[in-house]
Amino acid sequence: MHIPPSPKRFTMHFSEVAHYFDLIERESSRVKMTQLLAELFKKASPHEARIIAYLSLGTLRATYEGTQFNFASKGMVVAVARVLDISEAAVSTSATQTGDLGAVITLHPWTHTDSQATLIEIHRALVEFEQLSGSGSVEDKVRYFTTLLQSVDALSARYLVRIVLQKLRLGFSEMTLIDALSWALVGNKSLHDRIEYAFNVSADIGFIAELSCAGGIAAVDSIGITVGIPIRPAAAERLPSAAAIIEKIGSAIAEPKFDGFRLQVHVKKHDEKTELRFFSRNLLDMSAMFPDLKAALLDLPVQSAVVEGEALAFDEQTGSFLPFQETVKRRRKYDIQSTMEELPLKLVLFDILYLNGESFLEKSQSERHNALATIVNTTNNALLSVAEEIRVETADALQHYFLQNITAGLEGVVVKRPDSSYQPGKRNFNWIKLKRSERGKLDDTIDAVVLGYYYGKGKRASFGIGACLIGVYNKEEDRFETIAKIGTGFSDDEWKELRVKCDTQKVNDCPHNVMVTRGLEPDIWVAPEIMVVVRADEITRSPAHTAGKTADRLGFALRFPRFLEYRFDKSPTEATSVDEVVSLFDQQKVVGEE
Repeated sequence: MHIPPSPKRFTMHFSEVAHYFDLIERESSRVKMTQLLAELFKKASPHEARIIAYLSLGTLRATYEGTQFNFASKGMVVAVARVLDISEAAVSTSATQTGDLGAVITLHPWTHTDSQATLIEIHRALVEFEQLSGSGSVEDKVRYFTTLLQSVDALSARYLVRIVLQKLRLGFSEMTLIDALSWALVGNKSLHDRIEYAFNVSADIGFIAELSCAGGIAAVDSIGITVGIPIRPAAAERLPSAAAIIEKIGSAIAEPKFDGFRLQVHVKKHDEKTELRFFSRNLLDMSAMFPDLKAALLDLPVQSAVVEGEALAFDEQTGSFLPFQETVKRRRKYDIQSTMEELPLKLVLFDILYLNGESFLEKSQSERHNALATIVNTTNNALLSVAEEIRVETADALQHYFLQNITAGLEGVVVKRPDSSYQPGKRNFNWIKLKRSERGKLDDTIDAVVLGYYYGKGKRASFGIGACLIGVYNKEEDRFETIAKIGTGFSDDEWKELRVKCDTQKVNDCPHNVMVTRGLEPDIWVAPEIMVVVRADEITRSPAHTAGKTADRLGFALRFPRFLEYRFDKSPTEATSVDEVVSLFDQQKVVGEE
């Protein structure tokens, strides 16, 4: 194996990137981490900046395109053992003790000569490594990666191991990278909102970094919609009642709230060929999973379009929609045909963001819905429809429509300002959801992230887990803050399943992007990757939890929290935000006074 040469020699070596990653990993200050990233971006060429953005998140390319090395820890143990010239058993023992196969590299003498490979050469080598497949590919990958490790210094090797095992975890998301790009341009984060808007419209952080380094903020401002690159979806705020919604926004448009999975569909026709791509709420490419919906969309009378909707499984005999637990079974990579026959889907479209070369983001809700209806109604396909809309002027009218949808088995309604534009990546009161509630003062669920677990006692001692610590996302600080310890809602089998999930994400110490008060530390820390849906009786103030905690304000906590289900269609940074928790806390006080 040789590292493929780059078409042009750049000065940045991968060892320099590894050095900065090491500095960032040791740094606890978010501002200093951002400044270190900014320094690195300023030293990079535009193409190098693109690669740095990807690698710092542990990927080779944009998140929506996916990175799949398909190289298990077992294969990595073999490669590391060969590089260090020690036994596989010794590597496994060290990895168990440190919890990090990458760290094993730096615990032993390093005898290999650094080839001074460039960042671009290493990136291309990783792409080649990822593409190795077929008969004998496991051994091919072990040999390839062994040779790659032998060509770099020990620190670089440590980060290569972590990247390939997808356990880099430097402790930040795209939001910190956006701050860093602003710092690189003007020495502060004043350009954050403009750069974030570009990312929201074209969700490829590497592309944003490359343009920023090549043409500054003017180039970033010029970014528009590109069919095939997902747009970060808009999200709805919450209010507790029809009266509160009408008081907030007045005359409004109401739509049914469906309990399916949200899809963003990109359509592009050229040379009598139609390209169709489906993206999930968290921007994963799901294009291969829905051949039935693809066939239905082929007849849309457009040259190019980006539309959004909800995919829902339905009963062919009654025509009624099935519960989400059934719909989610269609999210699969294998046995697609048989599952498609068992669980056919319908796609209910509710928005259009782009049509025939024109962005619809700035058009009003009413204009977008009318354009969408005009397009879809010409297809006459039973699998496609446009979400119903009605105009509501009063709280009574909205409440009546809400109850009508609940009776029909739906989740509730989404209420929208008629004149509102589409604001990608934003959650605000242009859209407001009103969902059916259960007993308790907190009339909604929380999407949370598992941060760690505690060993079990009594009956649960045999499970090795007895409770888990969960958190919500603070976008401003790009970190996760604790809101509850959960010990109820799981069956015995679900406790065992949770421990397995957690152990695959286990880390030795509290991640940089997790904030926990002293005394609440879990027995086992977990990288913030596992999403769960939680219900609680109410939100209370708490000195023990860090969600929303400031120097002059206590944090927030969930009272009597219980697990409901896992959440697979959201990324961790799409967890319930601290701002939403504050809003829900205020809403429950209003409900209590009514």
